[in-house]
Amino acid sequence: MSENQQLLTFPFKPHLAQYLFYTLKSEVYSDEIYRHRVIKISMRSLHGKIIRVILEKADYPGIKKPQKGFALTVSIPKRDHRKKLYADGRTGELKVDPQAVELINELYQIEFENSCISYIAGRVAGQKRGGLKQAIEDIIKVYHLQDTEYNYDRLMKMYQRHKFPLKKSVYEKVNDSLYLREKKSGGKLLIDRKLK
Repeated sequence: MSENQQLLTFPFKPHLAQYLFYTLKSEVYSDEIYRHRVIKISMRSLHGKIIRVILEKADYPGIKKPQKGFALTVSIPKRDHRKKLYADGRTGELKVDPQAVELINELYQIEFENSCISYIAGRVAGQKRGGLKQAIEDIIKVYHLQDTEYNYDRLMKMYQRHKFPLKKSVYEKVNDSLYLREKKSGGKLLIDRKLK
C-alpha cells in the first residue's frame, strides 16, 4: 500500500471484523488506534459477484468500474504496538447504503457460522469427551472474540441450533426400514453382533 493511500474501513460487525482479520493472510497496516487488513475480492469469485450486485443496487459510486476486483478494509482495535505504524495513513469509514452493509454482513455471517460449526463438528466427531467445550474455546481464542457478543454461550447455542448429519449421536437409533425389519424378524444387526 502506498503511503498516501487512504484506508476506508468497511463497517463489519465487531465479531465478523475479528473473524475476517485473523482469517486473512494479507499485510497488516496500523495507525494509532486500529490495525487493518485488506480483503482483495476477485470479480470471478462468488463473493465478488454478490457484493458487486449488492453495491450496484445500492447505487454505490464507481462500483461498475472495477473489472478484475476491488478491496474491502477490515479494521480491528489495536491491542499492541508492535506492528509498524503508518504515521500518515488516514482512515475513514466507507459510506455505503445501510441495507447494502447489512446484506454484506449477512454474507460474511454465513461464512463465519459455517466455519465455526464445521470446526466444532469435526472436533466433536473426533473426540469422545470434551471436544465441544474445547472447540468453542479454541474459536474464541483464535479469532479473538472475547470482547464481542460471540461468547461461549452464544457459540454453543449457534452450534446446537444447526441440524446436520455429523451432529447425530453414535448411539442414536436408526429408524429406517432395514433396521425395523431385522428387529421384527429377530435378526441381529451388525452392532448387536459386535457387542456380544
